[in-house]
Amino acid sequence: MGEWSQKVGAAGESLVQEFLQLIGWGSAQRGVTLPCARPEKHQISNAERGTHGIDFLFTYKSPLMDEVLQNVLASVKFTSKPYPRNPTSKFKEHFTVVPEDLRKWAGTFCVLLPHGRDE
Repeated sequence: MGEWSQKVGAAGESLVQEFLQLIGWGSAQRGVTLPCARPEKHQISNAERGTHGIDFLFTYKSPLMDEVLQNVLASVKFTSKPYPRNPTSKFKEHFTVVPEDLRKWAGTFCVLLPHGRDE
């Protein structure tokens, strides 16, 4: 199952990469590893976690604000099961991963977190 999952994941990432190229984001970096901003909170067994991987990172200069870079994180998801007829809850589940990921890398990027959330 592991090899199949890895193969499908790579195929999905290739599709996303093609899509990003179509919309003009061809310079997005694939398979980026970033340092963990809170290694003690993201422990793997007894060891602190040093890094996190993301599927794609696209950085561009803001067209609205001078001297501001925008960082776009893209996460590729796959399921072997068909999406439900009303996929809202499944999409919400996927979207909850994004704020969690932003908190992990808050020390790497300049990110605004919701007030009182430091995990």
